[in-house]
Amino acid sequence: MISREICQRVLKAAVATGADYAEIFAENTTNHAISMIANKVDSIKDTVVAGAAVRVYKGLRSVMASTVDTSEAGLIRCAQSAAEALGQGTAAMDIVLRERIYGSIHPVKVVPGSVGNKEKIDILKAGYFSAKEYDDSIVQVSGSLMDTDHNILIASTDGIYAQDRQIRTRMAVSAVSDKGLGSQTGSASPGRRMGLEMFDIIDPKNIGIKAAKQAVTMAGAGYCPAGIMPVAIENGFGGVIFHEACGHSLEASQVAYGQSQFAGKLGEKIANEKVTAIDDGTIPNAWGSIDFDDEGTP
Repeated sequence: MISREICQRVLKAAVATGADYAEIFAENTTNHAISMIANKVDSIKDTVVAGAAVRVYKGLRSVMASTVDTSEAGLIRCAQSAAEALGQGTAAMDIVLRERIYGSIHPVKVVPGSVGNKEKIDILKAGYFSAKEYDDSIVQVSGSLMDTDHNILIASTDGIYAQDRQIRTRMAVSAVSDKGLGSQTGSASPGRRMGLEMFDIIDPKNIGIKAAKQAVTMAGAGYCPAGIMPVAIENGFGGVIFHEACGHSLEASQVAYGQSQFAGKLGEKIANEKVTAIDDGTIPNAWGSIDFDDEGTP
């Protein structure tokens, strides 16, 4: 995407006014989405997200500038804007970038961008109509098939220079059931860090059936009794709940300023002994798995 030599020159411009750390994040991502409703294809959308950002730090203060011009001149201007916004000063920093190749445990057999819309629509229709035909009470179905080709580059004054390509595929089906007591919705939206070979292990028909079955079950269900109940949270939903309840408070931008209830509690017990939370980004082909994060950390 951007050569190592150019990144070194851009980072030198970024720290020129006294920053003690600078980084470049560049991205070129293609998103493709097909949606269905009312028994027909409703839309086919292609979007491209491309550009770069330069972020500089001095202590806990940070400034970020971004640009869609990823030529050397455009990146230098972006770096200079961030440096000038950080403040006046001078700095001399030796920056030597060394390329890092972390490898990938996420093989992709069928790159979605190499497959035509007809084949993708056939996959989507299989899920859509399996939901539509599941039960007479199904009154509406919508579906979408999405794929992403996410290419990133990270370079920093720590000497990091790394690139990654992340391909993901996801299918979502939503169904509405009405048995005369009010409508209820069910949904299913599995995704993997894979290409279209995802549908060799996940039958698209089963995605539609799962969404419809959920809607039909909800439409025929009675009211839940009130009271204090034990709750079992399955994998997936538990991650979302943990993220909203605790994740934001664990962000460095909150902890560093003492604005988090977790600040200053390193090494202390902060949760019930019954709570086990493991964040594992190394599960092969899992939706959220990555070889390294957006700051170049494995």
